[in-house]
Amino acid sequence: MEFIKLLLNEENVRMQYEIAAMLLLLMLSAIKEENRKRLAFLWAGIFLFFIYIHRALLPFVISGAYFFLLAGILDSIIFLDIKNIIRPFRLFCKRLYGMLQKSLLPCTAIIVLILLIQLCRMNICIDYDSLRYGLRSDVLLSGNGIRGFFENTGLVNIVYTYPKGFELITLPLNFGHTYGYVLCFNIWIFIAVIMLAGEAAKVLGADTGMRAFTFTAMLTALVPGISNMSVTAKSDLSTLLCQLVFILCVVKYFSENDTVQGTAHRALSGIGAGALILSFSFKPTAVVFSSLIGLCAILFFAVKKKHIYINAAGVRALLMMSVFTLIIMLRTFLISGQPVTSVFSGLFAKLGMTLNYPFMEQNLAGNAAVESFTEGIKFFLSRVLHFMFCPTGVDMEHVIMAWGGIIFIIMLIAALLLRSRTLKNIKALRLLNELKTSEVSCTLEEGCVDAYSFIMMCLYAVIAVSLISLWMLYQVDGNYFELLYLISVIAGGTAISVQLSVEGLELGIKEKRIFGGSSGIGLIAVTAVSVYLTALTGWNGAVGFTPAKLVNRGYYNHEIETGIKNPLGWDKHVRVAAFAKEPDCYRLKGRVESYVDITGSCGNIYLVKNLNMFKEYLSFADIDYIYADLDYLANTEDSAVIRAAELFRDLIYDGDFEEIVLEENSSTLLYCRIDKERVAVSWETPMPEALKERTKKQEMFYRQLNE
Repeated sequence: MEFIKLLLNEENVRMQYEIAAMLLLLMLSAIKEENRKRLAFLWAGIFLFFIYIHRALLPFVISGAYFFLLAGILDSIIFLDIKNIIRPFRLFCKRLYGMLQKSLLPCTAIIVLILLIQLCRMNICIDYDSLRYGLRSDVLLSGNGIRGFFENTGLVNIVYTYPKGFELITLPLNFGHTYGYVLCFNIWIFIAVIMLAGEAAKVLGADTGMRAFTFTAMLTALVPGISNMSVTAKSDLSTLLCQLVFILCVVKYFSENDTVQGTAHRALSGIGAGALILSFSFKPTAVVFSSLIGLCAILFFAVKKKHIYINAAGVRALLMMSVFTLIIMLRTFLISGQPVTSVFSGLFAKLGMTLNYPFMEQNLAGNAAVESFTEGIKFFLSRVLHFMFCPTGVDMEHVIMAWGGIIFIIMLIAALLLRSRTLKNIKALRLLNELKTSEVSCTLEEGCVDAYSFIMMCLYAVIAVSLISLWMLYQVDGNYFELLYLISVIAGGTAISVQLSVEGLELGIKEKRIFGGSSGIGLIAVTAVSVYLTALTGWNGAVGFTPAKLVNRGYYNHEIETGIKNPLGWDKHVRVAAFAKEPDCYRLKGRVESYVDITGSCGNIYLVKNLNMFKEYLSFADIDYIYADLDYLANTEDSAVIRAAELFRDLIYDGDFEEIVLEENSSTLLYCRIDKERVAVSWETPMPEALKERTKKQEMFYRQLNE
């Protein structure tokens, strides 16, 4: 019934009509317009119109300019050529233009459609985690500029000690009255991911055209577990991009002839290694997955007895990315006492590196429901089936938000079943292409298949670790498996692309159409379902698009339209502990942390064990205000909330507030200014008469509100 209600939801119905209109406009213009340049302008106009009315145009343009500026600066430094500052943008335009070939337009239209879906709903899809830290990068500075980035300012939850490379990079975009600039930066990372995935397939399949590129890029875009992460402020996609750059560098290193490629080829080892190290600056799980594919590469180079060359450009790339990662890890170490936190804190504790106050060690949350080995096997097999085909149940709640979907399943099966045939096809196609063009250079027959063998090796390794995580963890998130989704798509997309090429040669035709024949009908059906799954799912579960406005400023004003509050005229550095519901409390102006931040998952429950311990924390963190929602504190079914209500009442009775202000037009929302002198002493310390009088008035006021 809930699913039927979702389908019939007014916002969802409007969204479906609009998606249909988008696709119709794209396909009609493709049919009518033969000239690629004119078609590019037509599609750009359609694209910009829809993101304009849904108020994402300005953030998309500004974040795109910033993205290409960063990429250009990095390219210029690596190769010591200032002209390279525009090379990433020129390469992007070249690949984009290549995707507008007549036979590839259906694939390209689907990619554009997926981008439109994400951009048009971006502003209403802000999730809990994004509000918690990603969209509030200035929270990490704590009013002390860049110095505050390295200071332990008392933010309890261990997520605030996670690698903050994404937040630091996007800090210049954290301005104005919208979160759109930061969110759109992730959109551009998503675009980079789908294009580099296509590039990997192009290299693997010896494709001198753009078919493997465009087909694999489309498949990547159709995986909800990848595309849905583009409208969060989480660092999953930036981590995935680094891992993909590493994989692409290894693939190119094996598939290209270094004597022909020269300087660019010999820089690949440094760029790839640097990108893998850079991934550690974005997400704690990179410790597992980046290390895993790095180990795969080392073993593969050793088995193949392939020499690793590196030139000055590669060294510069490696040094720059390593220094950035060291800076991020230094921040985590200075604040927490450990270089990497999350579930790894227990491991470092065993090595003698204890966590600093006020943090608490986090343990791996296993599955307590499994009582025996037999039951464990049954549970594991059931979980694998649910993860693959039907992510339902309490333990799968976060999988459906970033599920691999049908494309992932099909590509994984294709990669595993067609492995041997694909290796033969790649070798044949490479040798044939070398006779026709000099674009692909590979003179050793064994080296022609090494690149794909490496991809398959990575796939097997990531499958194994993913299965282990499904066995060990109770609560799993779909975004944990992004690397699995991506490698499956690259391997499966390449397998299908080279098979189509071989079939085309056997039939004596230049190119077999991707959407042609009986298999094309199946692909159309799978694509339609994948588009629909993407539109219906999201990291925060929001349905529909951002309400459209024909006349707007080109961005969504989150301060006005999502109700960001600042009733007391706070600046953004006021420190607030919120005894209120999440994520609403994060919409307050100031550096806000919730009660759940302090005591919940990844927090420190011992800080609220008694009043003195909590007062010690308030003094250490220099908290200025307690924000309390009495409706939230009235919940008698949640033990954590009951404890919060008791603690808030004790703070009042202890005289720890200088004043309590009731929000205008509200009888439940309180702003309580901390008396820092009183908080700095224990509750046993006698109160002066003046303080007693103030406390009695506050007690009476509090009782009246609760009556």
